[in-house]
Amino acid sequence: MTALITIEWQYPDGKTPLAAQQGSLYVEPMQGWVAGDALVNRVQTMHRVTGGLYVLSLPNDTARVWKIRNDPNGSHAWTDYKLVPAGEPDEPVAHAYRDLVSVDPATLAPAPDELVDVIASVAATTITDGAVVDGALILTRGDGTTINAGNVQGQDGTDATGPTITDNGTTVTIGA
Repeated sequence: MTALITIEWQYPDGKTPLAAQQGSLYVEPMQGWVAGDALVNRVQTMHRVTGGLYVLSLPNDTARVWKIRNDPNGSHAWTDYKLVPAGEPDEPVAHAYRDLVSVDPATLAPAPDELVDVIASVAATTITDGAVVDGALILTRGDGTTINAGNVQGQDGTDATGPTITDNGTTVTIGA
């Protein structure tokens, strides 16, 4: 019995594949099990990902929780704990990674929906990129939306001195 888990790395919008992404998956069952006369121990395996897509083959004679560390090259790695349901005895069962139930690693119980929502919200609103465009700082969030933080470039001036300000009879030169 085998579960085929399709893992596709995507941009934070959840729709655009990271087709050129390469990296690794580190997979480990959260508990050992008995197969015939043998005890299957918890052993981490590494799988190379190319093209941002990988089909992971896991034994699934019974439902099991798997620790899966996604480690794309050049990006932050993250770890998920996923419940892979029991399969059919005669043929592999295919699952999309995003459809597997996330679990709490401490209890192996399904993660509370509100926690999943909070994590998704934080990922969507986290600033992931920034650039100066025509003098304005443009910040990009994980969900692809942008924030114009305004003008960040001042006027050109002479070195080591700034403008002169006079207020109530007092004159101050900035930078002097």
